[in-house]
Amino acid sequence: MVNSQKLNYEIIGNLDKIEINISSLPKNIRVKNAFLVLKVKNVTENASFDANFYVDDIKCGLVDRVLELENQDNVYLNVTNVINYLVRNNLPVGTLKFEGEEGNIIQLEKVDDKAKVDYLMPSNFEENATNYKVNLSEACSGNINLSSGELSVSSFDAGLSCNAISLPIYHVYNSNGFTGLEGDFVKSLYGENFKLSLERYIKEEVDENGKSNHTYTYIDENGKEE
Repeated sequence: MVNSQKLNYEIIGNLDKIEINISSLPKNIRVKNAFLVLKVKNVTENASFDANFYVDDIKCGLVDRVLELENQDNVYLNVTNVINYLVRNNLPVGTLKFEGEEGNIIQLEKVDDKAKVDYLMPSNFEENATNYKVNLSEACSGNINLSSGELSVSSFDAGLSCNAISLPIYHVYNSNGFTGLEGDFVKSLYGENFKLSLERYIKEEVDENGKSNHTYTYIDENGKEE
């Protein structure tokens, strides 16, 4: 299931730099889509610029090249890879700098106050990806997701068996942790990244005004949403 959230960003410096702060996003996510929409407030006529990505004044790469800009033009920047880089390296802030030929200037302003980010929680990474099964002990087995590197392990504790319904209870471990009803990570008494198989949830979906839209999401013991 794809989640969406608004992301804070600021235009800084001489209005030619964009500071992206991801501290409001959950950790260990995988971003599917993220765009910034900017308007050109002032620019050297028909100038072109490279939008380069920096962390702590170290250039990490080119995000996009915008050509022959004029005042009031809109600039659309795909920052999906930028945010994934920040998440993967546990970096809270990155900067985009618009750099052109000497003497060319550009000043930008926001079109939207915040950027929309679509992302997957760790438990939803590549659900159909190839898994490598590992046997850790007689009572414990696990799988490694070969796309994401995620390790999930279950360990049987006890169970109630009958003809109609069986009730097994086991510890579950996920190397990326688990999410709860609010999309936050579950803090368990059973150890870091552990929880019981009984911990399952039904989440009511609401609109942007907090009103129910009468749809529900089931979160299973592994954190996967249906």
